Order: sequence, then C-alpha cells, then structure tokens
Amino acid sequence: MILASKLFPEIGMTSKDFVTMFCLFSSFTLGWFILGPVAVERSISVFMLSYMEQNDDKSIDIDDFEHIFYQKYIIDADSFGMRFNEQITSGNIMPVADGDGYIITNNGRFVVNSFRLCAKLFKTNLWLVYPNGYDNRLVRPLDQINEN
Repeated sequence: MILASKLFPEIGMTSKDFVTMFCLFSSFTLGWFILGPVAVERSISVFMLSYMEQNDDKSIDIDDFEHIFYQKYIIDADSFGMRFNEQITSGNIMPVADGDGYIITNNGRFVVNSFRLCAKLFKTNLWLVYPNGYDNRLVRPLDQINEN
C-alpha cells in the first residue's frame, strides 16, 4: 500500500488513505461473506423455508417436519459431521491420546468464551452457549449456581 502511494502520486492518496481503503474493503468483504454464504450454509431457517417452498403443494405438520429435518439436514447432509470436522481442523477440539474421544483445546475455550460474551452483550438466547443449562436471571451456568 505504501508502494502504491509512491507509484501513483498523481492520484493524491497517502499511505494512510491506502490503509483505510484496504481496511474498509476487507471489512465489507468479510461482512458479505458472513452474511451471505456462511449464513445460507448453516441456517436451519433457510433449510426450513426452502424445503417448504419446494413442497408448497401440501402442508407439513411440525412432527413430520422434525423428522424431515433430522433425516435431510442432520443425516443425509452430514451437517453434524461437517461441523465436527471443522472444529478439529480449526484446532478447537482434538482427539485424546488413547484415541478414544475428543477434548476441547484452549483455542476452543477461547471461542466459547467469545461467543458467551457476544450472547450476553446482544442478549441472545443463552441455551447455545450454556447447553447444560443456565439461570436466566443471573446469566450464570447452572453448575456454578448449584455449587453455591
């Protein structure tokens, strides 16, 4: 970027301008990627609505839809397996030494704590970041509350 300001002095941009442009471009690109393809690939809502749109000649009750979701989204598309392998690749979980199971890594703990902070700041549902339960009034995991 500094090189660009030296090579193209006639456009009147400083190194600071190029850095700002780069940061803005990167932010917009990352924002689009998160809001676009990542949201579509991981969204249960997108799956539900798309399935209903492709089968709009009939109504679907919730029990049938739960079965359809489990079969198509979880089993056929291997959604859980894909996400599990992503966590291994990302270094968030790793196999235990004897090869019998997986444990969370420090990197994984950092990711979880970041999501918990985000959930608290934006007051989202906490069941995803405290899957074993939590106390809504105190926003603390139940296992910490029961220890007191």
